[in-house]
Amino acid sequence: LAFVDADGSTERMRIDASGNLKFNSGFGSVGTAYGVRAWANINQSTDAIRDSGNVSTVSDEGTALYRINFSNAMPDTNYVLLGTASNENNAVAIDGSPPTTYTTSAVKVRIFDASNISQELTNGILNVAVIR
Repeated sequence: LAFVDADGSTERMRIDASGNLKFNSGFGSVGTAYGVRAWANINQSTDAIRDSGNVSTVSDEGTALYRINFSNAMPDTNYVLLGTASNENNAVAIDGSPPTTYTTSAVKVRIFDASNISQELTNGILNVAVIR
């Protein structure tokens, strides 16, 4: 299945035989589109999920360490974790490689003060996206 310009001169997007979405980047190359497989917005003060997609639960695993459990498992552990965090008084960062690593059913992240990585924070908003 292909999508072309109105005049039929340029293919912009297609779904290949494997089901991958391919698109014309506009720079003379074709790329494969990868999507967000899970995401969550978490209030650290209450450990509550404010909103999410493909996330069943979030559990507090210790000071500023959270386990994000997927509703539907990833096909493997070759996914990318992107995150942001906010706190009104600190520059905040997240760590996607705390003591345990990624699994197909969950990922652990830690939130900390970016200016002092030993200072873990517990009162921010954590935003995580898993791309595969």
